[in-house]
Amino acid sequence: MTGGADARCTGLLGLEWPLEFAKTFFVGVWLERLECCDDAVLDWGSMTSIIRRFGLAFALVVLLTGASSAYADTILNYQITGPGTNGTFNASFTLFAHPTPSGGNSLAFWFSSLPVDVNGTWNNLTVIFTSLLGGGVAGTNSFALVGQQLFSWPSSSSTPTMNIGKFSLSGAAGSGWGTYTVAVSRVREPASLLLLGAGLLLLFGVHLLRRLA
Repeated sequence: MTGGADARCTGLLGLEWPLEFAKTFFVGVWLERLECCDDAVLDWGSMTSIIRRFGLAFALVVLLTGASSAYADTILNYQITGPGTNGTFNASFTLFAHPTPSGGNSLAFWFSSLPVDVNGTWNNLTVIFTSLLGGGVAGTNSFALVGQQLFSWPSSSSTPTMNIGKFSLSGAAGSGWGTYTVAVSRVREPASLLLLGAGLLLLFGVHLLRRLA
């Protein structure tokens, strides 16, 4: 390589280091240093093309992620605390927004061997939801609460729809009788969607590097 060609490579607004970084990021291993020659010098036109292609790939990832989210059932996190604001009882577990119960009907249904974190210790409990007595939820040998219904079950549906929000129920748990709060919130999207996006970006990066080689 001539000295003039090398000067043109390193003088393009310090682009040599970003290119090396991009190659390492997309491929995961060090590739040979991208070289410029007199008849193939990187210019702003090629940089604009790269940015445009990267933008299209990112848009594709967003669309695929949105499509996956639309067809995947939402995961809900249940947090039970009390009694009152100073209670020491804490239980948590997760369910799908449209779960398939182990048994039951629209009046009451249950989930067998559901992992529940009770005061920092995981237990496999049978968790029961009911519409009786105003509605409620109970976990075997752990908590029994009534006062508000935590689901709906339309006659046209084969599964219940779990309600989201903060509910106040009364009953007993590990810390005794009183009023307990049941907070139900959506869980963030699974990491698999992020892995899908990262994989697509990786493939696109490899494709770009091959074109630049």
